Amino acid sequence: MVETDSKRPVFRAAAIVLRVLVSGVLIWWCLRQVGLETLRHGLGRVNYTAAAAAIIILLAQLVLNAWRWRLVCAALGHGQPSPRNALRWCGLSLLLSQVLPSTIGGDAYRIGAFSRQAGLLAAARTVVHDRLIGMMALAAVAALTSSIALSVSGFSIAFASMLAFSGAIFLLLAGGAAFGRHVLQRIPYPVARRFGDELRAFRTVYQSPIIFFVSVAVQVLTLVAVVAIHMGSGRQDAETWQFIVVTPGAMLASAMPVSLGGWGVREGAMAFGFRAFDTAPDTPILVSVAYGLMLLVTGLLGSILWSVLRSGRSAHVG
Repeated sequence: MVETDSKRPVFRAAAIVLRVLVSGVLIWWCLRQVGLETLRHGLGRVNYTAAAAAIIILLAQLVLNAWRWRLVCAALGHGQPSPRNALRWCGLSLLLSQVLPSTIGGDAYRIGAFSRQAGLLAAARTVVHDRLIGMMALAAVAALTSSIALSVSGFSIAFASMLAFSGAIFLLLAGGAAFGRHVLQRIPYPVARRFGDELRAFRTVYQSPIIFFVSVAVQVLTLVAVVAIHMGSGRQDAETWQFIVVTPGAMLASAMPVSLGGWGVREGAMAFGFRAFDTAPDTPILVSVAYGLMLLVTGLLGSILWSVLRSGRSAHVG
């Protein structure tokens, strides 16, 4: 046990280094495709109205995320954080997810904050299930938009890959919850049965119409924010519908815990998707970087919201 514990910091450090390398290499590749000066000039041309609209949309998305988390808590039979606490915890979590090596940092904060009210195990369950339903909804939207792209523009490696990737994740989550639990509950080990119970609980979560609807609405707001940025960028070499069909797959790729807040992976996936339209990578990379910056600003506003709401009166422990 001591030897295993001593290796954990090494594994964590290696994971962080790997994420830094992935983001660094992909950002370097993107800069080679666009050029730093071209990127800087393009970002400067995004009008303030579009940037403000994107931030407002992302703030609305933050509210939906907080609401969904409370719904997941109720579905799992745990107490809910108050609306105030859910919003401020999700706000700071968003910032931490953007500046730490993975989204796990933001999730860990939510678990720690909510554990003071619900207990560590219950808090961890709610955050993990909330993360999984968000991933499942994103995979569903990505599979749908990739299918539409294939039917409209014809076969392409980019969209076929996105469809296979998103479809596999959706089937893994939905199928695992539906069928994997039966297999695990037959294994005579407490850990396997416990995992089977969690799969059954996740099935309850994703079968809730309101939870799944809110999860899809979160992804739709991402599309609206990206479209707003594109429309405000003044770039004419890509069309709005193309961003709609490419963005979900790119966001799904960036949600994988292999980079720093999705940076580099998101831009690379956007450029990869736009290859199907014979579009130069300049515009998709520019829009993706602008989106990432707007998300960072939203996270900063979320941290301010955390501070403001913390000083106010709360019905629950904060």
